[in-house]
Amino acid sequence: MEKPNKNIEIVTGDFFPAWAFALAFVLIVMAVVSVGYQMFFAYESTFTEQSIFFIFAACSMVISAIIWFSKKFFEFNPDTKQYRKGFYLFGWKQGRWELLEIKRAYIAFQRYNENIHYSYGGLFKQNVTDAVYELRLVYPDSTFKTLVSGRDFQSVAMMLQLGKILSLIYKVEFKDFVKGIIRKESLKR
Repeated sequence: MEKPNKNIEIVTGDFFPAWAFALAFVLIVMAVVSVGYQMFFAYESTFTEQSIFFIFAACSMVISAIIWFSKKFFEFNPDTKQYRKGFYLFGWKQGRWELLEIKRAYIAFQRYNENIHYSYGGLFKQNVTDAVYELRLVYPDSTFKTLVSGRDFQSVAMMLQLGKILSLIYKVEFKDFVKGIIRKESLKR
C-alpha cells in the first residue's frame, strides 16, 4: 500500500509576469490572423506555406497556454525537512528540493500592500493596490527570506498552517502579524 503524501503544498499566483500575458495575447491574435489569412485569402499557396502558418499558430497556442496556466508552487516535506519552489502546470510540479534550515530565526506571517501603476499607451492611467501575504524567516539582524507569498484566500490559509507546522518542527517562534485581518476580510466576502 502506498504511503499517503504528508507534504504541504501551496499553489499561488501566476508564475509569469504581466508582460508575458500581454505577449501571449499578441501571439494568439497573430495566430488567428495567420490562420484566417490562409483560409480566406491564400488560394494559391503551396502546402509548405500553409504548413508554416499552421505550425506557427499551433506553437503560439501552446506557448500561450503555458504562460496563462502556469502557477507558482511551494512544497514542504515535514519528514525530510526539505522544500521546493517552482512552477505548477496541469498537475505537473517542477522545482529543486533543498534542505530548509532555520537557525537563529523566527517565522513571521505578514501582509503588505503592493501598489501597481498601469499606463495604457498614455490614454489613461490606473493605480491598483493589492494585499500580499508572506511567510518569512526573519533573522536577528532584521533581514528576512521569503518562503512563500500569495494573494488568494486558500493559499493564505495554507501559509498560516505551514507557519505553525514549521514552528513546531524547528521549535522556533511563530509571529502572526496578520491575526484578525484575515477574519475581517473573510466576513466581508
